[in-house]
Amino acid sequence: MSHLEFDAEASFIKAAYERLEETKTQARTMMEDVLDIGKGGTHQARTERDMVVRSALSRLEQLEIGDQALCFGRIDLVGDEVSNEGLSFHLGRVSVASRDQEPMIIDWRAPVAEPFYRATGKDPMGVVRRRHFECRGSELLGIEDEYLGAGNSADEAYPAEGESDEPVEISGAGALFAAIRRPRTPQMRDIVATIQGEQDRIIRYPMAGMLVVQGGPGTGKTAVALHRAAYLLYTHKWRFEAQRILVVGPSSSFLKYIERVLPSLGETGVELATLDSIAGFGPPKRVDPPEVAAIKGGIRMARVIAKGVRDRQRPLHRNYEVPFGAKYLVISPELSRDALVQARKKRQGHNAKRRTVELFLARSLAKSYLSDGPFVREPEADENIVSISFHSEKLAATQLPGEEDPELIAEVMGSIRRSRAFQLVVERIWPKLTPTQFLGDLYSHEALFYLASNGSLTRPEAEAVFVASKRPPNEPDPHWSKEDLALLDEASSLLGPTEKGEEEPESFAHMVIDEAQDLSAMQARMLRRRCLSGSMTVLGDLAQAIGPSIRSWEDIVGHLNGNKPFKSFELSVNYRTPKEVMEPASLVLAKYAPDLPSLKTLRASGYPVESTMVSRSELVEAAGAIALSEVGRVEPGTVGIIAPSSFKSVISRHIESLGAAATGVSVHDPESVKGLEFDSVVVVQPMELLKDPERCLRALFVAMTRTTQRLHLLSSAELPKWLVLEES
Repeated sequence: MSHLEFDAEASFIKAAYERLEETKTQARTMMEDVLDIGKGGTHQARTERDMVVRSALSRLEQLEIGDQALCFGRIDLVGDEVSNEGLSFHLGRVSVASRDQEPMIIDWRAPVAEPFYRATGKDPMGVVRRRHFECRGSELLGIEDEYLGAGNSADEAYPAEGESDEPVEISGAGALFAAIRRPRTPQMRDIVATIQGEQDRIIRYPMAGMLVVQGGPGTGKTAVALHRAAYLLYTHKWRFEAQRILVVGPSSSFLKYIERVLPSLGETGVELATLDSIAGFGPPKRVDPPEVAAIKGGIRMARVIAKGVRDRQRPLHRNYEVPFGAKYLVISPELSRDALVQARKKRQGHNAKRRTVELFLARSLAKSYLSDGPFVREPEADENIVSISFHSEKLAATQLPGEEDPELIAEVMGSIRRSRAFQLVVERIWPKLTPTQFLGDLYSHEALFYLASNGSLTRPEAEAVFVASKRPPNEPDPHWSKEDLALLDEASSLLGPTEKGEEEPESFAHMVIDEAQDLSAMQARMLRRRCLSGSMTVLGDLAQAIGPSIRSWEDIVGHLNGNKPFKSFELSVNYRTPKEVMEPASLVLAKYAPDLPSLKTLRASGYPVESTMVSRSELVEAAGAIALSEVGRVEPGTVGIIAPSSFKSVISRHIESLGAAATGVSVHDPESVKGLEFDSVVVVQPMELLKDPERCLRALFVAMTRTTQRLHLLSSAELPKWLVLEES
């Protein structure tokens, strides 16, 4: 039966689309008009032209919604006592105004749109009706109404599988379940039309300080984080003119998966990065053993790096002589220690402080040279000293002690500093270091590493780290692990640039950190240095932590914000994973974390978990065959194969050899699959995803909960009976 207001709403939505296109045309025309002026004119005219072009381009970016629906909902508010007619607002991805500037579509982030997501039967927030639209572009396909207030219930209750028997109340059930059932694509979609109340509270939470969001698989953490970034950009636009938002994801495949979400919401001023790319030292090329990775990621390594840098600031053990004029300038151990004291007083990086050492030594030697002081030695009769050439007649003529002349001292200092012999001595006392040189030296010289780690690591720990990291003698390019990248960044923060003009790491006004449960202390410090404001949104699930160290949110956040207070939210409803998968996944969770609550699961898929056992030699071909079968079942959806890292490359090559038949299939290990989802998942060697037994169970929980419909377990050994549930 057709909705009574279907035709009126369809006409309105078409008119809104037409007005959107007109607005785009106006922006393009405005830009083309100023570009036609050319490059001439006054400086002010060129500046104004550039401002117009930037404004037009920004507006066009905001209005570009691709193939997403412009308008997805409407709210009707309670009328006043006089007219008894309330206001109505159509809500969409971007704001659209009529020709006379009356609002047609309200941006979903505007304050007036908040009740669309938050209103409930118990608290209608002044809303009497909430309407959801199903659209294909400008074409209206369907309308779903919810009535609020006395005698009505805005939220439909659905029985939930989980620790609580209480039903889950959701808004816009039709739109929500349609979105959940829609086949997945290689790129994530936004959820702007189906945001639920507990998600909206996080999205619209104030920007300042640290916000931590704990949420199990399928609760929409990533989508919430990205919509929060879009909301902050809309609400605090002025704040982000000088500094941007940084979204940190666990892998490059994850960033590729989410890269279209923010542009679909009209926002492009956000940078996406992985921890590896933030460090800036290239991708990791080596994997540390778990026990070594845990040590390298621990906070004690900050002390090791700091001591390692200080150890390179060394006084001389004997006198060094620098030929100068017809004499020798003597740099004694005492003078070098005085130079170190002066440099360490400065609040600068190691490399910047080297200038203090150089200037202190040069000034001391210059004064001594001009006054025949204690740092000058006359050559013996049989010594053949090679005299340097002076750069001024005044200095060349100065051979006798005289009164202190600042100009003359400066000239002598300049000549001394140009001496190669002098620079070699300065390098010995206070070497100029890059992060890679510094860490490469630590990993190449046993004495240096043990000296730096003394007092921070035990001897067995230091030996384990050094042996695992030792740089081969003939290796010109060190192969860093992902843990080393954070250590390089720590060293970079202490060393500073080697040359003037080198750029410091960019600082962001707000940072969104997804899958943060696996952050090491050193990685957290790396992120903290890039968000000096401390304004962060941190998301993750402690149950899905598979890093070498499993910690609490208090510990993780402490390294991110210096143990300042933080606000936390918990997402409790699993919208993604069907009941058939969550039942065995909950058994996995109970094996390693029995105290963690299970999630409320909304739906069943009708597809029981399947399992297959083959010989180890047949695993690769079996994985390909099962994946092809799953493609046929979920097409045009996606299929994810999750396997131990030792199998990943060979399975990937086999899938590539299958050609077009395997379109939509991707292969991942437990690390690279974090944050992704697929219509069907094939888990290869479930009990061998990681070598450590507890971390393997955690990885299995992650792998199993990536699916929205189907799950197949492929193993060369019989699976535990508690994992393979009998069909009821």
